[in-house]
Amino acid sequence: MYTNSQNIGQIGSERQRDALARAEQYRRAQRLRTSSRSARDAEQPGRTRRMMAWLLAMTIRRRP
Repeated sequence: MYTNSQNIGQIGSERQRDALARAEQYRRAQRLRTSSRSARDAEQPGRTRRMMAWLLAMTIRRRP
């Protein structure tokens, strides 16, 4: 089966359009993940902050 040059060009442009659409969708998902992660960090102290506060409390507290 042979494909004429017009169909080959059309197939190529459709593939390029699909690839660009996938890339845009990936970028949107990344931005959404990043923004939700930073919003979560702003709402509550993270694990690192809690651990640092605990370590600081343990070093300051003196045992009788």
